[in-house]
Amino acid sequence: MEQEELDKKLLRIIIEERKKQGFNREEFSKKIDIPLGTLNDIEGGRTQRIPALFVLKACQVLGIDMSASLDSDEPVYYNLTDKDLGKMKSDIDFIKKQLQRQNKLLFDKLETDQKELGENTEEENNLYD
Repeated sequence: MEQEELDKKLLRIIIEERKKQGFNREEFSKKIDIPLGTLNDIEGGRTQRIPALFVLKACQVLGIDMSASLDSDEPVYYNLTDKDLGKMKSDIDFIKKQLQRQNKLLFDKLETDQKELGENTEEENNLYD
């Protein structure tokens, strides 16, 4: 792969992953500790070459295994650590509890509405007796 093609592929992978993870340019430049103007120049294609330090820091922050990603059309991620998995599990548990709470409220409201509807229907039936 020629250097220009390699640079384009690296940049495409990094930009797509940055956006996928919800970082805007300003946030990302702070996260990887480079000036926003430099990031704008790199992503805007206004540099001759992509600085290796930018690639290294971007891949570390985004969790991309760049060497494996170059052989693929999609980013390849580093192996998750136990800490990462623990955080994901706690996030999932939190979401599960929130959903259970919301479902309970929804079903309680539905049950109340059904009872009221049933009472109204009985009252209407009594009117015609």
